[in-house]
Amino acid sequence: MAIAASLALLLDKSVATVPAPESQGFEQCLQCGACYDVGAARCAKDGAALTPIHLPRLLAERYRLERRLGRGGMGTVYEAIDRALGRRVAVKLMREDLVGKPDAAQRFRREAQLAASFAHPNVVTVFDFGLAGGHAFLVMELLEGATLREEISSHGRFVPARTVEIMRGVCAAVDAAHQKHLIHRDLKPENVFLARAQTSEIPKVLDFGLAKFLQTAAAAVPNAPTATATDTGAGILLGTLQYMAPEQLAGGAPQPAWDLWALAVLAYETLTGTHPFDSARPDWHRAVLAGSFTPVTVYLPDSPRTWTELFARALALDPKHRPDSAHSFFLELEKALA
Repeated sequence: MAIAASLALLLDKSVATVPAPESQGFEQCLQCGACYDVGAARCAKDGAALTPIHLPRLLAERYRLERRLGRGGMGTVYEAIDRALGRRVAVKLMREDLVGKPDAAQRFRREAQLAASFAHPNVVTVFDFGLAGGHAFLVMELLEGATLREEISSHGRFVPARTVEIMRGVCAAVDAAHQKHLIHRDLKPENVFLARAQTSEIPKVLDFGLAKFLQTAAAAVPNAPTATATDTGAGILLGTLQYMAPEQLAGGAPQPAWDLWALAVLAYETLTGTHPFDSARPDWHRAVLAGSFTPVTVYLPDSPRTWTELFARALALDPKHRPDSAHSFFLELEKALA
């Protein structure tokens, strides 16, 4: 009886520790991004062979991955089902090659803290943060639509009215962040999402993974995110080179003027369909450091002179010559494009 009881305990323990199928990994269609439990072999949508993914499909016993939406600098974004609340969400999973790096999970946590530190209709909402099998993940609102990069690639340049409406929301989000002494540091078309609404589109600023909290203002901001070992200072480049201000490229200390310069690049690109410093050229960075952008009239010969004058101020080498805030820049842009 004693032996039988001991065997029963061992059996119960072995059964209890058998991982659920969803925690063993899953398979993914590289064509459409659909996720399947292990053993499906082929995608039900397009018949493509599936690729094994060595990550749990069910995160925190709550979020079930359904479809890959895209990849970014820090991770892969999936559409998922929140089983607890019965809603669809977006889950951003840390990249496989970042697992084990001491600062990667902390940066994910910082992104959640920074994004949650202020609520704004033009900033993506972060719901949750967690760890699954050593992989950090963020849970965010699921947006329907396209990134600004995808829209520019599909439609080319935008009419002035649409540029104004998009930049209205983006500038409002950046201005709200700056008022809380946060700078984004990686504003680019890939990090602006145009969410479809019933009768309009709502610009949403994404990816605060590289955001910097200006510690000089810490005492003035209640419950502000604290600095960590992963915070960067002068001399360290983080972000996307083509959207860095000249002083950012030179390794200067973080400042809000970086975001203002990037806003001007975004506005220029939506109007002309191309980068103001012709980033396809191998020596584009020299033009940035020289403050020599391509006049708007090269791409839009009939555009008013005020457009080129606006970008000459907003893309000035000296930050002191640029608009003093995201709100000021938007007012100048709105007036010039009226």
